[in-house]
Amino acid sequence: MLPHGRYSLTCSRAFGTPFFRAAALLFLASGLLPGATLDYSRIEKAISEHNLRVAKQELDKYLQAEPHDARAHMLLGIVLDEQNQPDKAEQEFKEALRLQPDLAAAHINLGKHYARRGDLAMAAHEFDSAIHLDPDDATAHENFGLVLMAQGNQTEALRQLQTAADLAPRQPSVLMDLLKAQLASRKFTEARTTVAKIAALAPPSVDPYAVLGAIQAEGGDFAGAIETLQKARAREPNSTDVQYNLGLAYYKSGDPGHALGILESSQKQSDSGEIENLLGQVYEDDRQYVKAARALQLAIDLEPANESYRFDFAFELLKHRSFDVASVASEQAVRDFPDSLRLRLIQGVSYFGRGLYKESVDTFFEAARRFPDAELPLYCLAQAAGVTGDRIDEIQALVAAYAERHPGQSWPYYFLGQLACQHAETTGRAEDIEKAGPLLRKSIELDPGYAEAHYQFGNLYSTLTRWRDAAEEYRKAIKLQPSMSEAHYRLARTYRHLGDSTNAQMEFQIHQRLAQEESERSRRDQDLQVFLYKLSR
Repeated sequence: MLPHGRYSLTCSRAFGTPFFRAAALLFLASGLLPGATLDYSRIEKAISEHNLRVAKQELDKYLQAEPHDARAHMLLGIVLDEQNQPDKAEQEFKEALRLQPDLAAAHINLGKHYARRGDLAMAAHEFDSAIHLDPDDATAHENFGLVLMAQGNQTEALRQLQTAADLAPRQPSVLMDLLKAQLASRKFTEARTTVAKIAALAPPSVDPYAVLGAIQAEGGDFAGAIETLQKARAREPNSTDVQYNLGLAYYKSGDPGHALGILESSQKQSDSGEIENLLGQVYEDDRQYVKAARALQLAIDLEPANESYRFDFAFELLKHRSFDVASVASEQAVRDFPDSLRLRLIQGVSYFGRGLYKESVDTFFEAARRFPDAELPLYCLAQAAGVTGDRIDEIQALVAAYAERHPGQSWPYYFLGQLACQHAETTGRAEDIEKAGPLLRKSIELDPGYAEAHYQFGNLYSTLTRWRDAAEEYRKAIKLQPSMSEAHYRLARTYRHLGDSTNAQMEFQIHQRLAQEESERSRRDQDLQVFLYKLSR
């Protein structure tokens, strides 16, 4: 369960409108055509002020008389992109390059156009072309680096962004892009150097440390974030935003003691649901469980309209097996937030923990009905139905329909294959066995590491008396999940059929040891752990 913090203060840049509003400046740095009658400064001003109608009128009029001006076509492409006419914009960019293939600015703007449309491969090609034409163009390197980051090529992205920063060392936006790339690549030492450079460029009236510290924390450099946020705190000791982020950074770094000191101080200064919710999670981490529950409840009292706080409080109760209170809290939360999927799920888990299995299945069933394309309700429903045996036919139909809509997920095929396998074990009929095999095979194809699917495949082979194949599947299941006692038991029986008494005895002994350990935990407790793990993701 992650805190709901302010790390979203980052000013992330995308391949969107902000790029194009600045793009008109690109051609000015490289000079104007001698003798041009177009007032480029007027066009630049109109685009920067987003007065696109004026800019387009000027360009259309000019291009009727001078249709061979590559830069004018490029500017018109920028205007059309801003006016949400991407196809026409692309034509203008390409016309500019037809007229002047070595115009680096046109390659850059066409690359931004492609990036905006999501065609990263073509965007990368255009930025690379611009760099070959003008290796000292920081804008080309910067945008090439951003595209490479989006493509997952962090190493080359970092190199391009570092080049852009070297070429434009006093451009905060370039340094900010470099910082985010360094954080994404976990180059924390280098990132702290970049933070210092950005901070040095800030005017005296601006405190950059609060935003920079939040960006570092969001990127996972908690030690660097703490150092930066401490500087922000020294400048603004009464800023609740800074104190919250600093407390959050200490908490995420594994230092609940310092986190509590800062957050409790902020709580006395100016309390809020956000502070109390984070305090609850830090108290939980510090094993002060009563204080954790109180803080999470107080967060709800302070901000009853916050759905996340309702979830966090109920989840806290479930973790400590307060199922009765959790069910009451989740029932009220579902009444207040009837469209919240996760609150319905936590309600179903609380019923399951109380042993109200029918109510649990009904709740999961309602969640699955309301959210037919959500995976978790069906998963919880299938898990609960394994205990209760209720509404199996209905659940089977829901899972089958889900699998048709989402054919790339493994567990629905496992669930359907498991039901078919169990039915085949009961009937022994060939047609029932034939239904189970393809489903389990599909599940394993989609996820070879799914231990339960290998186990069920072993059961299917056992039904067919294909003992060697069964043993192989049981061994795969055990390798993936060594604590699966039933797989050891089935493998022991299979070894007996194969005449291998030594390995059979060894597997029986392992099964007995694991079964003893499992007897100390009920099936309900094991399923609850699965539910809580799924809900916390």
